[in-house]
Amino acid sequence: MKQAPNSAESAAAKGETAIADWLRSIGGKVQLRDGHVNRGFAQIHLHYRRELDILSKLPQLEELSLRDTEISASAGASVSSALLKLDLGYTLLADSALGNLSGLTKLETLYLGSTPSKGPASRRSPALR
Repeated sequence: MKQAPNSAESAAAKGETAIADWLRSIGGKVQLRDGHVNRGFAQIHLHYRRELDILSKLPQLEELSLRDTEISASAGASVSSALLKLDLGYTLLADSALGNLSGLTKLETLYLGSTPSKGPASRRSPALR
């Protein structure tokens, strides 16, 4: 039986399959398509910068749920620009973190239900559903 890498850094150095194995080992759910991670559901606490940075190593990640996690203000900067759907519901997310989502130019759906946010960054973008 294959053993998952024991750290985000170790997984990142070994590629997408190792990243998928590592995410699963810490409680995440991952789908692969043609050898690439295209969906990730992290019902886990990805709150350390090094753990979030691993998401940038998944260039074909199209759908990500970080629902109910503790994520940092820089979370948006860590995810793939190919992202189409992002669920940040029930997170404790600073308004400043929403500004980091501006690089997600393909993003169609952003879920922020039960995520406390105030100010201009929380206004709905016309491009989003």
